[in-house]
Amino acid sequence: MQLHPIDMHEDPILLVRLLSLLVSADDASSGFDESIFYELDERGRGTGRRFIRTFLDDSPSSEKDDFLLVYRTPALVGQDIAGRGTTCWRAKHPKDRRDVFIKDYYKPSDEREDQSEVHLLPCAKGLLGVAQMVSSEERGRSIFGERRVGAEEDEAGVVGRAGETLDRASYDREWVRIVMECYGRSLSSFDDRETFLVAIRDAILGMSSTLSLLHIC
Repeated sequence: MQLHPIDMHEDPILLVRLLSLLVSADDASSGFDESIFYELDERGRGTGRRFIRTFLDDSPSSEKDDFLLVYRTPALVGQDIAGRGTTCWRAKHPKDRRDVFIKDYYKPSDEREDQSEVHLLPCAKGLLGVAQMVSSEERGRSIFGERRVGAEEDEAGVVGRAGETLDRASYDREWVRIVMECYGRSLSSFDDRETFLVAIRDAILGMSSTLSLLHIC
């Protein structure tokens, strides 16, 4: 995230707001995702178990439940300076305890619906070689909506730090969460080099043939 230089003498109200955010006890206002949390016992002490609260399935009547994280830290965190902010977690489905993979990321606001994973993965239901989606969640939460400080908006779009006008649709990104079934075994489970290399080769060939439709992270 990035801010314009701030003169605290010219804009003391903004300075007070920023300091209030830093010391706030409200997780949401501080930028934390409240759907990812640690379990507390009856005395309010942490049990060491961490959960993600999201939808159980992709039906219209689906309710939210708590998915136990296999590891308390993410399985993957995108390292790009400018990108989708991808963060992935391994978890257990609360109903049948099967292994699932939870992916959080920010998609471009101008991304076509037919290019979105949320709409593509249901079309691949039952297709061998494609991870099966369990549920998805889109809150309408965007980078622009969360980061109100440091950017101004006019009728044309977003005014960037250099004063240029940026198209809001291409500048903004919207939060998405996808829960998928874990597909196949871990790389660490291979017994010999040949099996490992063949699996990597098949993965590369599979991705190259679907590059225009699906991507990884």
